[in-house]
Amino acid sequence: MKNIFSIFKNTNSSKDIKPSSEIINGRISYKFSNGLECWQEELNLAQDEQLLEIAMSFDIENVSLETSSIKSVIDMLLKENSLIRFLDIVLCRPVSPSQEQAAVELQDDMELFKSLKNSELYNVVNDFFSLNPTVTDWFKTIGKGLTSTQTTRST
Repeated sequence: MKNIFSIFKNTNSSKDIKPSSEIINGRISYKFSNGLECWQEELNLAQDEQLLEIAMSFDIENVSLETSSIKSVIDMLLKENSLIRFLDIVLCRPVSPSQEQAAVELQDDMELFKSLKNSELYNVVNDFFSLNPTVTDWFKTIGKGLTSTQTTRST
């Protein structure tokens, strides 16, 4: 856990993060190997609020870098499909004409999210921080707080 947050703690500038492809009109577009086509752009307030809801659902009060195993941290991150929910918030798709059709497409996309290659997922996350440098600062602050405590060999 300490190493995860130290990435952000030791980053000198948000400019260190490079997008995976050219940003056109504020967007990075994707055509994934599984056929899913979408794009990502800078977050808006509604997306900020949705991501905060995910973050607030984590039971971090009971997580200590001193006593928690990597398994308990992973269990916390997988709780309620948090990664899938993150992707659904940050990856945009064309809007369907009807709510019914949109619900079907969302379910199909959720299955497609699960089949993304690790390298594709890495690019989405990297691009997320490239497009949203202020979020990087949030993680730096969290990282400093979490890594400022004394650690043991188990952490």
